[in-house]
Amino acid sequence: MTSDNPVVRRSALSTVLGNEELKLRQDEGTLTSVWRGAVHLGPTPDDATEKYRLTVIGAATVGGEQRVVSHQSAAALHGIPLLRPDLTKVHFTTAKTGRAGAKIHLHRHKLLPEHVTVVDGVRVTTPARTVADIARRGTFEQAVCCLDSGLRLGVDAADLGELAASATRMKGVACLRRALAVADGRSESVGESFSRATMLTLGIPPPDLQVTVLDDAGRFVARGDFGWEDKVIGEFDGRVKYSGQFGTSASETVFAEKRREDAIRRTGRIVVRWTWDDLLKPMHFRKLILDALLDAKVFPAPTES
Repeated sequence: MTSDNPVVRRSALSTVLGNEELKLRQDEGTLTSVWRGAVHLGPTPDDATEKYRLTVIGAATVGGEQRVVSHQSAAALHGIPLLRPDLTKVHFTTAKTGRAGAKIHLHRHKLLPEHVTVVDGVRVTTPARTVADIARRGTFEQAVCCLDSGLRLGVDAADLGELAASATRMKGVACLRRALAVADGRSESVGESFSRATMLTLGIPPPDLQVTVLDDAGRFVARGDFGWEDKVIGEFDGRVKYSGQFGTSASETVFAEKRREDAIRRTGRIVVRWTWDDLLKPMHFRKLILDALLDAKVFPAPTES
């Protein structure tokens, strides 16, 4: 995955643009400082993730060839969604001495050539190496989310297994291996991955993913995010679907979603829904799922602690 670098060194601006174009862009305000010594040839992005991506490219552009963009900074360049990413620091891996500062974190490790690629004109760890590194350094929930995202975007599970097996002496390898054992690329969003990781942490029976709901005549009714024994359908409600996207108004989308849920309920299945707010209240979330499983007589159901 490669593309032209959208960031240039300040010292090279006149050479890249020419003096007249440089003056015009300065007057128009379409040059954005993204890192000390590096400028983006465009206006400041409104999106925080895109702004961070340009910051990473800027830091890499002036940082020298011995540094490789890694960890969540590499995820930003690869477009790998993460749970609660920290966008305040740029991460590099280098064979030299590591250090952590307010804006930069250098991880000391000698990378194999096959673990390095080029994105946006800068050297960066491969998607597999990136998600494996992230999974070693965060919580179990963050590890599951990044591994799910990597698998969904095409990372080979065998490559992740090899990285986990070779990371014997690396910090956080236990978290990587635990999360890898349950990682699943069928999760379609970070919210779904976070939901499943939270279920596992709370002792809720693991659900099936992306389940097909049929009526008594075998006709397709809907597809659910989660399912238990074809009796309970679980739906993560990220609210994005209600924003009026894809050419429909928000009210039309809400109405269509209600009809879909009613159709599932008419098949005799129980539907349980939750939001980000529910996930941030673990015991409340646990009770939501537990009550639905008990109502449907799904066993073994988790016991109250």
